[in-house]
Amino acid sequence: MFHSRCCTNACLVIFSHVIVNSSQSKNTLPMQTEPSDRASLPARYYALLVHMIQRPGLSAKQLLEPIGMDFTTLEKPGTMLSLNQVDVLIERAATMSGRDDLGLQLGRLIKPSSHEHLGYALMTSATLDEAFQLASRYWRLITPAFILKLEREARGVRIVFEPSVQMRPASLRFHMETIATAFHEELRFLLSGQVPAYDIHLPEALAIHPEIRRWLIPARVHFNGAGNG
Repeated sequence: MFHSRCCTNACLVIFSHVIVNSSQSKNTLPMQTEPSDRASLPARYYALLVHMIQRPGLSAKQLLEPIGMDFTTLEKPGTMLSLNQVDVLIERAATMSGRDDLGLQLGRLIKPSSHEHLGYALMTSATLDEAFQLASRYWRLITPAFILKLEREARGVRIVFEPSVQMRPASLRFHMETIATAFHEELRFLLSGQVPAYDIHLPEALAIHPEIRRWLIPARVHFNGAGNG
C-alpha cells in the first residue's frame, strides 16, 4: 500500500523564477536566459496533446506538418523533439484548436504511467516521500525544460519547479499549466484520490484560467507569483 508519509505535514509547491520583477507586467512570463539550442524534450507528452485535440477537420497530420514529423514517429518510445519544434507545435495547436487552456487540459491526462519506466518506479515507491525523491533525482527524464527541487522544512516539504531553458512566453505558460495540473493528478493517482490540502504558488499569468482553482481542489492556489513567503 502507498503511504503519504511526507504529506502528513504541509506540502508547498512553488513555481519559482517565473516571477515578474518590478520592470515587468504582472501578466507577463519572463524569458529565461540559458541557451536552448541543444535542448531536446521527450515527444510522448506532445503526442498526447495531439491525440487530445485532433478531431474531424483537425488532423494529426495538419498539426505536425510544420515540424516535419508524422504521428507514428511522434508517439514512438524514445522520440525526442527540439525546443523549437515544441514551440511551433504548441503555437499551432493553440491556433488551430482555438483554445488557450491546452496546458491545463493536457496535465489532467498525465498519470505516472505516462513517464514510461520512471513512472512505473514512481508507482512502486513505498511512500510519497520516496516518490518525490525519485522524481527529483530523475526529473530530466520527464522534461529537461524544468528543474524540480525538493527542499525539506520543519513543517513539511517544499517542491520548486524552475525553468531551465529559454522558451517563448506561450510555451513557458503552457508548460507551467501542464506541470501544475499533472502534479495534482499524479498525487491523486498515487494517493488513491485522497489528496491532502497543500499550497501551490503560481505566476499571475495563469490566473486567466479561473477553473484551475476547481481542478486543483483541495490545494490552496495562490496567484501571487512570489512563492517565497
